[in-house]
Amino acid sequence: MRSQLHIFDCDGVLILSNRLKTQCFNEIASKFVPKNLVNQFVDFHKTNGGLSRWEKFEYLKDISTDFDLPSVDSLSEEFASLVDAKSYTISPIPGALEYVEKLTKESATIYVVSGGEQSQVRRILMNLKFNIDRERVFGSPTNKFNHFKNIRNKHQFSDAMTYGDSLLDAKCAISIKSEFTFVYEDSDISRKDLEDNISLEFSSIKNFNNLVA
Repeated sequence: MRSQLHIFDCDGVLILSNRLKTQCFNEIASKFVPKNLVNQFVDFHKTNGGLSRWEKFEYLKDISTDFDLPSVDSLSEEFASLVDAKSYTISPIPGALEYVEKLTKESATIYVVSGGEQSQVRRILMNLKFNIDRERVFGSPTNKFNHFKNIRNKHQFSDAMTYGDSLLDAKCAISIKSEFTFVYEDSDISRKDLEDNISLEFSSIKNFNNLVA
C-alpha cells in the first residue's frame, strides 16, 4: 500500500544520536551509583528505547535505594543539558533529510513521535534542517502510545507507515494499525529481537539511502 501518513521516531531513526544518549545516561548515573548499577541502568535504557528520560531515571532510582540520588526531575534536567552541550555532534541518519523532502513533495503527512523531551527534539530537528512542521513533532513527557492515538484520531482513514528502531515503536505502530519499517543502523536491538516479541510483518532498512536513490 502507498502510505499517506508517515510517523517517524527521532533518535536512531532520523538522527544518529543513540550512542550519544547512552553516553549521557552513563555519565550521569556514574556520578551517583557504582558500576554494576550503572551497567544495569544502561542495559535498561538500551532495551527500552522510546521510553522517556523520566521513566528511565525512575528505574535508576528504583534500583539504587541504597544511594542518595537527586530527584527524577533534576536528573532529567541534567541529562537535557548534557545532550544540548553535545548536540553539535549529532547528524542525520543517511538519506533521512532527502527522504523527508521527497515525502513532502509528494504531499504526505509527516509526524515525529519521540521519547525525547519535546522542545529539545524540535530544536535539534530544526537545527538539522528537517523540513517537518514543528507542531507535528511530539515527545515526552506525554508517552508515545498517547501521541499515536491522537494522530490516528486526526487521520482515521489514512494508510500509515511508522519508522522506528525499538520494540516500543513497533508496538505503537500495531496500536494504530500502521505498517512498520525497522531502521537498524543506529538501533540498540536487532531484527530478531523484534521478530521474537511482536506478531507483525515488517520491513527493515539500514537507513534511508535506498528510499531516495
